[in-house]
Amino acid sequence: IDTFDKMEAKVIKSVPELEKLGSMLKMHGLPFSDLDRESIVAFGFYDNDFLIGTGAIEELNDSCLLRSLSVNIDFRNRGLGNEIIVFLEQKAKNKGHDSVYILTEIPEYFRNKKYKDINRDKAPSSIKNSSEFSQLCPESASLMMKII
Repeated sequence: IDTFDKMEAKVIKSVPELEKLGSMLKMHGLPFSDLDRESIVAFGFYDNDFLIGTGAIEELNDSCLLRSLSVNIDFRNRGLGNEIIVFLEQKAKNKGHDSVYILTEIPEYFRNKKYKDINRDKAPSSIKNSSEFSQLCPESASLMMKII
């Protein structure tokens, strides 16, 4: 458990917790059907016991994909999204990655966080072969990368 100024992060592993996380992602129109995969570490971000945010990292050989980022609508515009992103980037760095990728429908948000647009054709094969890239996210989703 990691504690922030406003929230606490917990790894989500159990089926009931994954279902809660999936419900929140579904509410935000984000993919969630494969969160039980071995390569994915999902996090719930809590205010006391109330789920206020979600995020995950997926390790794909030499690449790391940030995914499942959401903040409860009642907790938006408080910097929590940024805290979740920084938290996930640090987790990826701690696992030995020097960059992270994300697929997003809101690229301007991530450009403000130093993410760079990557042509989907130029994605590493490990990213291209991920279910997020190949099946779950629409082709309209921007692929972005950041050196961490």
